[in-house]
Amino acid sequence: GFAPGERPFGGKVSIFGHIPGAPNVSTPNADRPRYRVSVKKHTGGSWQHLNDSFGIYLDQQIGSSMATSAPVTVSVDSDNYYTYLEAPPQPGLGWAKINPPGLLAVWNTAGKTGLWEIKIEALDPITLDAFSAGETECSATGTIVQNVIIDLDQEAPSTSIAITEYSRSGNPREKAKNCETFQKGDIIYGTYEVRDEHFRRFELSVEPAGYAHGSAVVPGSRDYPIVPTIGESGEWMLDTSKMEPCGYVVRIRAWDRTIANCNGNWYNDGSFVGFCLRGEK
Repeated sequence: GFAPGERPFGGKVSIFGHIPGAPNVSTPNADRPRYRVSVKKHTGGSWQHLNDSFGIYLDQQIGSSMATSAPVTVSVDSDNYYTYLEAPPQPGLGWAKINPPGLLAVWNTAGKTGLWEIKIEALDPITLDAFSAGETECSATGTIVQNVIIDLDQEAPSTSIAITEYSRSGNPREKAKNCETFQKGDIIYGTYEVRDEHFRRFELSVEPAGYAHGSAVVPGSRDYPIVPTIGESGEWMLDTSKMEPCGYVVRIRAWDRTIANCNGNWYNDGSFVGFCLRGEK
């Protein structure tokens, strides 16, 4: 169910494929191949036909005319079939391609989690013969499959951060809490937590960075697989000896490995804790 890098999917999932033997570009849409995309929970679910409309650009050349490109909304018919719009090049007749190339459907997976199975069936509109997807070998298991299984994760990482202690002039640590005032040169300590089913990365930073003069929170970042896939709890520290007296925040940001909407990750805007820093006495 994972993409390379043990990455699940979320949001809008784009489904790509190719139907061989499509008729030429002059064929009316009513006589073009149709296809239906169905999904179900991998175990114990029943098939549900996708009916989400999606947009493409249809690039085509008719006869010897100039090639054109136009936006098209692809929708299902009353039987939940989409129309296959691509046409192979034929001398003197032209061709048709969709852009993004091979896009068959866009599945809005909001609210769905765990393992799901995707099935595609093609239909010849003239003979009404139905065809299942071609077989392919699953590289993870070595099995031959027609349907595709994906793992869905819709949740962004959760984060928390706190100030717990400080030390001054090399003395032992003393208790502290959020929003306290510290003295320039203090070392501030705190805790963080980041949780997710498929954790990828978190970063810790101090803001505003310009007044901090290169002072950095330790650790600055940690990544999967050093950090377990469920995330971790830990301690951070910040040496304030180079920082100007000012009001500051220490911020934690986190990302997971979900391929969200086919082009990014779920991002948690993070959590932060503030403190004031006064000049040395």
